Amino acid sequence: MKNKSSIYSLKGVDKVYKFTLAQVFKSKSYRISFISFVIFLIAFGPINRLSMSSNDKMTNSTVNEKDVNISDLIILNHSDIGVDAGKLKFKKTGFKNINVVVDESGKSDNDVISSLDAKQVVMIINNETNENDMPVYKINLVTAKESEVTGSLLDSLGKYLTDRFDYIRFEASGLGDKELKYVSDGINEKLKYTEEEYIKESERKYTKDDVFALASSIGIIMLMTLSTASTNIVSSVMEEKTSKLVETLMISVRPLALVIGKILAMLTYVVLMLATAFAGSKVVNTLLDHYLGKPQGVAQSTFDFSVIFRLEFKNVFVLISSLILVFFAFAFIAGVSGGSCSKPEDVQSANGIFSILTMLGYFLVIIVPQMNNDTLNHALVYVPIVSGFIVPTLYVIKSVSLTELIIFYAINIIVTILLFFACAKVYRQLILIDGSKVKMSQLIKILFGKTSSKKDKEVKENV
Repeated sequence: MKNKSSIYSLKGVDKVYKFTLAQVFKSKSYRISFISFVIFLIAFGPINRLSMSSNDKMTNSTVNEKDVNISDLIILNHSDIGVDAGKLKFKKTGFKNINVVVDESGKSDNDVISSLDAKQVVMIINNETNENDMPVYKINLVTAKESEVTGSLLDSLGKYLTDRFDYIRFEASGLGDKELKYVSDGINEKLKYTEEEYIKESERKYTKDDVFALASSIGIIMLMTLSTASTNIVSSVMEEKTSKLVETLMISVRPLALVIGKILAMLTYVVLMLATAFAGSKVVNTLLDHYLGKPQGVAQSTFDFSVIFRLEFKNVFVLISSLILVFFAFAFIAGVSGGSCSKPEDVQSANGIFSILTMLGYFLVIIVPQMNNDTLNHALVYVPIVSGFIVPTLYVIKSVSLTELIIFYAINIIVTILLFFACAKVYRQLILIDGSKVKMSQLIKILFGKTSSKKDKEVKENV
């Protein structure tokens, strides 16, 4: 029996690394995964930005004036808010050729509507009161029965007029530009703050939309990279084990080197995938910034991966280093899981568990930063592996301190090292055990050197 320290030998790891990396890029499925991920990361953010830009254009009514065939907009105002051509600000929009008329003839609404021609539109503004004695304003656009105005154009005009009317009535209430921005962004559901909470909330650098965009982007990257790497490691370990190839390899390669070589190969695969995707995304988003203008805040929309490039270097470092830490933790567990499998059905079960774990991490990284719950944020710092999904984002948005970030790194580095030693302890025995899948109880016995079966003892002597 060899010296016990030999279980940590990495003899032959370079051979395994080169072989595995070559096999990964020879595999059609992994080439497709690589290309798909790169295209997704490059295209999804810009598509959303273009979509948001299109929506903004509709909102601001920057429609082509050639498509606007409305001759007159007749205003029938029954509210206490004054509306005229100047306040509607059509001059800077595609609606600038529309003649705005405030009807003061005293005619009834029906009489005005009945006299419309095919290119005229009536805007009727009514002022009602709800059950709480609060004013409720309603805007209706009416066209002639044989109107030539299209429904889509009427929708665009209606959206613009609704937004403008809101600003007009807010201005009439004496709100300034800053207050108008807050009102248009909606009302925060939290109405009561302590002094400390109020100061903290007022100093937050990122809006809720920014936080969601950042968290969802990081979540997708972690989901795709971790699930891809974990399933590959599990599958390749099981294939070597069942094909008996491992017994041949172990003549020149130490057992631990087999799994470490695979892990490093998959890390290279993931790094190349991310680097290619980020480089492409950077180029595309630079072009979009040039032609569309830079988005406001950290991110313009959900899943806009260009958000990563707008972070400070230290924050990018935190995100990448955390991803690598979680990657190694998952990889060591995947190596043990693959070694515990004996048939394809076992692999499906093991991969299913990793899919669930990565999906759970994805949802946590999206939901937890949105909650902004201090107690939960601080508690998650101390949860190994799971914290790797969440704490980096919490640090970027300043929901956890630098001290807590250091504690997070310390805990996860220790856990990753322990997983390495555990993997080294059990892997050499797992890959030589034939038959049924190794259960958790057997795995624990192997880990603590309590194997009692004759077969397990033979395995230990042969390695």
